Amino acid sequence: MAFLLCSISACSDSKPQVVAKKRLDYYSEIYNASDLKTKDLMGLDVDLTEKDQPYTGVVKVVLAGRSLGNGMYSPNEESWLMDDLAADEYIARVVRVMPFLRNFAAAAYGKEMTLLGGGSFGRLDRLSESPTAKTYLFNLIRSELLPGPNLHQARIEHRMINVDASRVLILGGITTGNAPALEVELFDARRGTIKVVGKMALFRRDFLLTRLPSGKILVSGGIGNLAHEAPGDLVSTVEVFDPVTEKYFVAGQLHEARVGHSAIVLPEGAIFLGGRVPDEGGQQMESKTVEAVLNQ
Repeated sequence: MAFLLCSISACSDSKPQVVAKKRLDYYSEIYNASDLKTKDLMGLDVDLTEKDQPYTGVVKVVLAGRSLGNGMYSPNEESWLMDDLAADEYIARVVRVMPFLRNFAAAAYGKEMTLLGGGSFGRLDRLSESPTAKTYLFNLIRSELLPGPNLHQARIEHRMINVDASRVLILGGITTGNAPALEVELFDARRGTIKVVGKMALFRRDFLLTRLPSGKILVSGGIGNLAHEAPGDLVSTVEVFDPVTEKYFVAGQLHEARVGHSAIVLPEGAIFLGGRVPDEGGQQMESKTVEAVLNQ
């Protein structure tokens, strides 16, 4: 199995070369931002490369004249949820007396439940804080907060994303002793358990989780720790969680490591756009490209 990498010219003119020891699940193409054309369902042009673009509807995606069909522009759902929780007076009141005080992650599952987990451990009268493995289950309808199962790794600066109506994927961040939290965990609401389903290839923070219509989760970009994949420790490795097999694996590398990016979700993959990429001096600059990572 191999992950295929190619430039725009190589992809359009000939079959990409197979890269040894990679999976054949996805191939990657990089384009100038001007090659991305999108229209909403009414046929009106939509500029999704504009910073803080609020459009969230279905669009028709065309890259360099090749139609990729309809896709859903998917901003960071987690940030919306965290904003909602921060504005909720009940949650704001309860968080003040929780063992963890800030930087927890959250993901909704089903129509009324949210998993809150990890974050800083330590009460207001303590000087030191450390990552916690504690989780809580919050019922959005009843405003009820209950203890959840503990994480296998205490963590902070991690990410969560709902896989389906009953499961939440938990990964990334820092664990006790300022060490990287590499275990990938899966919360199952039906069983009330959290189990380890794999291990990240490398530490990353500020990365993007993209859920495809197939249910697979793409893990892309972010900032690593001595990753040596790109200047400034930006991460190019793409990893994938398959909810059917509950397996987590490396799928290959992006052409341009990036952080702070977003995605257009397509049935066969995703297009990453925006964010920052490294320049030759190792500093971060605004990205001038978009990158398609599509199922083979």
